[in-house]
Amino acid sequence: MTPEERRVSSERFVSIRRKRVQETFQLDPLVPITLKGKNYTLEFNNRAVKLILKDTGLNLMSAGFGMDAMQDPETMGAILFRGLQTHHPDLTQDDVDVLYSYRHFPYVLQCLRQGLDLFLPDMSDVEAEEDQAGGQGELPLDPTRQPIPIG
Repeated sequence: MTPEERRVSSERFVSIRRKRVQETFQLDPLVPITLKGKNYTLEFNNRAVKLILKDTGLNLMSAGFGMDAMQDPETMGAILFRGLQTHHPDLTQDDVDVLYSYRHFPYVLQCLRQGLDLFLPDMSDVEAEEDQAGGQGELPLDPTRQPIPIG
C-alpha cells in the first residue's frame, strides 16, 4: 500500500477502525499448541504480559517480539510459559522448558506470534487525513456495550 493509499478521510478512518474493533471482539484469542504430543492452549492476557515484563524486563506492549527476544532462550521460554500458564496454571517454568527444544523453534515461534498478535492492538495500515478541526474523528468504543446516556 502506497503512502497515498494509506491516507483516508476521517470518516473512512473511523469506519475502518470501528469494523476492525468489532472483528476483534469476534476473535477467539486462544491458540492451540502441541508440545511433546500433548495439546495445550496458549493465550496472552494482561496478567501474562505483566508477568513477562516482571520475569524478563521485556515490555511486549512497547517492544513487541523481535529478533532479540526470539534468540534469547530465557525470554522465549518465559513468554511461552506465561502464555501457557493462562490455561494451564499447574505448569511450572521447568515443565515448559522441557516441553520443547529449538528443533521446534519455527513452530513454537509461529504459535507465540499468533497469540501475541491476538493480544496486541491493531496497528492500522491507514491514517486519517486531518479534518478542518485538526482531529482524527471519533474513535470506536466497545461494540458489545450500549452507550451510556449523559444527562
